[in-house]
Amino acid sequence: MARPSPMLPNWKSRENVTKRIMEETEGIMIHPSQEPAVIAGQGTIALEVLNQVPLVDAMVVPVGGGGMVAGIAITVKALRPSVKVYAAEPLNADDCHQSKLKGELTPNPYPPETIADGVKCSIGVNTWPIIRDLVDDVFTVTEDEIKYATQLVWERMKLLIEPTAGVGMAAVLSQHFQTISPEVKNICVVLSGGNVDLSSLTWVKQAERSASSQSDAV
Repeated sequence: MARPSPMLPNWKSRENVTKRIMEETEGIMIHPSQEPAVIAGQGTIALEVLNQVPLVDAMVVPVGGGGMVAGIAITVKALRPSVKVYAAEPLNADDCHQSKLKGELTPNPYPPETIADGVKCSIGVNTWPIIRDLVDDVFTVTEDEIKYATQLVWERMKLLIEPTAGVGMAAVLSQHFQTISPEVKNICVVLSGGNVDLSSLTWVKQAERSASSQSDAV
């Protein structure tokens, strides 16, 4: 049995601890976003959507390591090439957006600060080529937009999603998204993640103030 070890809340620390445990236990590393089988498994999300909503025009997917959006993009472009696949990520963790702009893998230069902690990691060597070739566009959203979208889903849809899942909804509500083709009408937003610690939601009041300001502006 591997001995317990303190782990800092960053990817480098996790990689070091994982490597040590693998050596001590002769274990095998199954990467949460770069493992091909994981990418393929997450692609079945698109199978469900295409079967249940055949008239879908686009899918919006939050992106961190990129496994889910890569799997979905492979499936969609193989079965229904006309359907758009959009990635969504926090502006504070915009490595996917930067990679698409530069045409090369561009990881976050430092640990990003974002409330959407499920997408703090960067896309990797296995997911980048898929995203580069098959994902139609990447939308970035601010922290306030993420908070507003997350609370909107809680209140209007009665779904307890985490802010990471709110990233996709925030993208659809953003001004940038309004510039896409008017032919894209039926949009599926993947709400991935429901890990919410209600006692730690100190930002809810901030989101309420932001929502109030947006309503006043309208």
